[in-house]
Amino acid sequence: MKRLTNSAVVIRMLLPLIYFRRVATLTPACPKTCFCNTHSRIVYCSRRGLTAIPDAIPADTLQLNLNANTFRSSTIGRRNFSSNVALKHLYMSDCGLEKLEVDTFLDLVDLRWLDLSNNRLQVHAETLSDSV
Repeated sequence: MKRLTNSAVVIRMLLPLIYFRRVATLTPACPKTCFCNTHSRIVYCSRRGLTAIPDAIPADTLQLNLNANTFRSSTIGRRNFSSNVALKHLYMSDCGLEKLEVDTFLDLVDLRWLDLSNNRLQVHAETLSDSV
């Protein structure tokens, strides 16, 4: 049986720790109250009692689920999603939303599915007259 030196034993013990620390720093952060699947790049924050859209959503997220949270602000704008340009699916049904700023989704050039159902969104006459 081959005997390992002390330094070889220490190296063998430290290698897994170094590897896991490296993986942890490469993995994007996930908001505390959400579930993130890094492989499929889905962030699930539905029904989590959120009062605001989380800031720490990984930038490479493809699908974001925020359904059934009541946000303090009933207005969302471009600032809420400007760092999530990879989004393809965004679900925000039943969030108490009343207003979307004009450029809210401007940065989301790959957005293919948007669910804003069961909110209190309204079309305002001044918005229509400005665009005509």
